[in-house]
Amino acid sequence: MNYVQLCNEVLVSINEVAFSTAGTDFTNARGIQKTIKNSINTAIRDIYNEELSWPFAYTAGTQALTPGTSTYALPTLLKSVDWESFFIEPVEELTNTAFTTTITSWTDISAGSGTAAYNASGNGVARLTGDGTDIGGITQSITTVANRTYKVLLRYLSNGVTVKIGTTSGGAEIQTETITLSNAGEGELHSFKFTATGATTFISMETTSTTAVDIDFINCEEDIEGYKLEHIDFNTWRSQYKTDDTNLSNQSMSMPIRVYATLNDELGVSPVPNQANWQVTFDYYAPATDMTLYDSTHNVPARYEQAIISRAKYYALTLRSDTAFADRALRDYKEMVHRMRIELINKPTYFSAASTIPNTGRW
Repeated sequence: MNYVQLCNEVLVSINEVAFSTAGTDFTNARGIQKTIKNSINTAIRDIYNEELSWPFAYTAGTQALTPGTSTYALPTLLKSVDWESFFIEPVEELTNTAFTTTITSWTDISAGSGTAAYNASGNGVARLTGDGTDIGGITQSITTVANRTYKVLLRYLSNGVTVKIGTTSGGAEIQTETITLSNAGEGELHSFKFTATGATTFISMETTSTTAVDIDFINCEEDIEGYKLEHIDFNTWRSQYKTDDTNLSNQSMSMPIRVYATLNDELGVSPVPNQANWQVTFDYYAPATDMTLYDSTHNVPARYEQAIISRAKYYALTLRSDTAFADRALRDYKEMVHRMRIELINKPTYFSAASTIPNTGRW
């Protein structure tokens, strides 16, 4: 249910006039209707505050690392962080890798009657079509470091495609990969590596065939294996690693292998990073965001919306001094939250082998 629908469920249950479902009278609500609007948001906040880690409050976080910087602000809207979830990985070098809505960020390098366009097939694709002689193609430049190795992964459909890696737009000065489709009608994955020769590298995809090739996605990142960061507490960092991390040198800076929480609730990594193409990903839980528009939605699963309604009814009935019915609404709310804990929080525990940190030769 959206905002106005939740409000109307409460209003009708306490024998009050409901809002128009079109929201025409929602913004200027007064009296009990305005009270219910406020109570719905308060009820949702109450539900979020019942647990630190409701699944519907989960958010994926990403923090790009900066050379010479060891601490970073956590997201502003945050309830709790899973400090065991931090993972370091190379950054994605390309922009708009999945073509979900457009092919922006890619430059059309088609020639003759060749074309390159977005197509809504599947989850969205870049559709390249040649004219038999000239190409339909796209290219994008990325920032690279000379003599470092990068890996490319792409999924394509409908036809083969030529991938060029070069120092100029559409160029193949570094490498060319011409790949065909083994099974018509089925998508195929292809991966390869290349070594950059300078600070700017172009990745191009093209075909001369009049049968279109659909590019489902393409990714490019430095050829470094990601791994889980070890979580340590602040006192351990201060006693064992602070000296190296605050006296920066070529020897002390490297690819981070540890993460810790600072005293002012920032995240810290150790060792201090010495280059800029890494990022850490992590899991955290965000607080509720108040709904404002009549058709605003929330993240509480639909099967638990009765908890929102019961809690809002409790506030409305308490305001009316209807103690008996307010207590009943409160009981219904608590029973629903109890059910939510059983179904969403109490999960079986599985044991798994501890992960190891690979030696990349960078420290």
